[in-house]
Amino acid sequence: MAFTELELSSGWRVRVQPVPPLAVVEVQSGAEFQYPAPPLVEVETLAGSETVPAPDGSPEQATYWAACRQVDQRRERVTRDFTYDYGIAAWSEDGKDWLTDPPAGWMLPAPLQKRLGKHDPRLAWIKYGLILSNDDLGAVNRVLYSMQPVPEAAVRSAEENFQD
Repeated sequence: MAFTELELSSGWRVRVQPVPPLAVVEVQSGAEFQYPAPPLVEVETLAGSETVPAPDGSPEQATYWAACRQVDQRRERVTRDFTYDYGIAAWSEDGKDWLTDPPAGWMLPAPLQKRLGKHDPRLAWIKYGLILSNDDLGAVNRVLYSMQPVPEAAVRSAEENFQD
């Protein structure tokens, strides 16, 4: 796979490659991302006791949806981390010596260390040492996700559809 070299606002150059969509699907399909079973409750009916799905608005449903949100958040974080780890292959200050580990002596800033706790130093460097601006993030993401800018002609054509 071909790499795209980008110069970031910090002056660092990065080699970035698109992440294959099926690699992302593979990461997202892990067993750790399975939703919990929907909650069941016991209710008394004329025929006796029955087990039925917990009704909307019940504490059991609230707990269930909170657990589902946690699974979604974990999946998004793992997918994002995989994408940056896979897609950003190397970096260089001078364009000659390419590194794959953080520069010697680099440490995650203290507030982030507190927030993240145990972390992967390589991934932390990519996310918090290399990508320092929204422009950097946009440029890297365009390569990672193989995104192309929308041509002006396509924008004008779409806008015409909304005119009276």
